[in-house]
Amino acid sequence: MMTTLACLGIVAGLASCVGVTVSPGHGAAFLTGWDNDHYDVGAGPDYAVVSTPAEANSNNQRLVFWNWTSQPSTNQEVCANWVASTSLSNQWGLALRVVSGDGRTQAITITNNVFGTNYNTFNMHVWDTNWGGDLPAIAFGSFKLPAIGGDRGPLPLPLRMCAKAVDNVLSFVVWPLPGTQPAYGDPTWGAAAHIPDGAPGYGMPGLYAGHVQPGGSVSYNGIASRSL
Repeated sequence: MMTTLACLGIVAGLASCVGVTVSPGHGAAFLTGWDNDHYDVGAGPDYAVVSTPAEANSNNQRLVFWNWTSQPSTNQEVCANWVASTSLSNQWGLALRVVSGDGRTQAITITNNVFGTNYNTFNMHVWDTNWGGDLPAIAFGSFKLPAIGGDRGPLPLPLRMCAKAVDNVLSFVVWPLPGTQPAYGDPTWGAAAHIPDGAPGYGMPGLYAGHVQPGGSVSYNGIASRSL
């Protein structure tokens, strides 16, 4: 495992540096976090477990991570199974066109909602840590999918999500396992939205984890990505 210190610049008026330990062959970067926050990303070719220690945890971390063997591209697809979570507050998702370096991280994400009880709502964001503030993001889509369950209660794991960015459109589908992938454009299982200006136009496909509770974890398998 390799530990890095991700410095996010000005976050809510304060300089913030947070640590992440990541398996060899993988990269990771925080979108939000506070001093002394830390995530561990244990990952292999098609699986990952993101965990956080019980101490010094703000619950406000949001992380993107990727496999360096994936190919950066403009048009891309990424898929993963969400197989386990220690808390309803843990947030999972996918990341596309991730660009990270020189203290700046940009990404497009699709994540499940963890605020309130609408766990089967999925939200799209563009992120750029150079924008500053405690949420350096633009929200551009929010879609409730009652068919997958999880209305005012836990989502029925395992779930699989696939998302693709093609030119200026982000599309996704999510469905319970076992089951076959629905078609993109099927409103029962997914949605699509135009990606706003300011989003990265090229980068790595990856995954997202956020708000992992102290001492908790989220687990993924079946991770796959491709250029389109």
